[in-house]
Amino acid sequence: YSYIGYDSARQACYDLAIAVSPINADQVFVGGVNVWKSTDGGSNWNISSHWVYGGTFGYTHADIHYLGFYGNRLYCGSDGGAFVSHDFGATWDDLSSGLEISQFYAFSNSRANENLVVCGAQDNGSNMYNNGSWTHVYGADGFDALCHYTDQNTFYASYQNGGILKTTDGGANFDYVNTTGQDGSWLTPIAMHPTNSNIVYMGLEDLFKSTDGANNWTNLTNGLTSGNKIDELVIAPTDANYIYFAENDTL
Repeated sequence: YSYIGYDSARQACYDLAIAVSPINADQVFVGGVNVWKSTDGGSNWNISSHWVYGGTFGYTHADIHYLGFYGNRLYCGSDGGAFVSHDFGATWDDLSSGLEISQFYAFSNSRANENLVVCGAQDNGSNMYNNGSWTHVYGADGFDALCHYTDQNTFYASYQNGGILKTTDGGANFDYVNTTGQDGSWLTPIAMHPTNSNIVYMGLEDLFKSTDGANNWTNLTNGLTSGNKIDELVIAPTDANYIYFAENDTL
């Protein structure tokens, strides 16, 4: 299993951090998706922390924007919070509990249960808020969400580039429902008919409609966007025959 594939310059334009040990100039740390450590001034590197929780290495959330020493403590700041190592990268502690720093892209409030909200968070997956408690229901970047109007256990969640998911058991299990063969934009929009939960829409390269709760899809546009990806979608609440969508700067 290769860990280098997650860091080989694929995200340097977005996140790249570096820190040098205050007691040994040859001991260098860099962060991208994971944290890497060199003990010979950068000639060779070994992984110090990994973005998947519970693995062989210590955990720091992916997309690392900051590494810095305070005394002999090494701090890591990423899209998932703050972490610290007291032993120069051998082990890591998560300091993020209680930080109110989540960036939510979109959410849906259940009509069946006013205390139930499903939302997608930047780099922190899809999350469900129910009667005062949060549950992380799916990983990756979380984006658009839809709640069924009468069944609080049925809702849709999503991840980047057209990953549309549906659960019927309150988020315990999900089915991947984008069976169209098309990808979507980074934040793929989905929408539900204002009165009928079985009618849902999905904006990919084309606009798709399902009348059976995302089991089957009909292509409504057939190349209208010339392969560009739809990034906004809304149904007129007063007349569901009117559907507006945008791709780039075209409405």
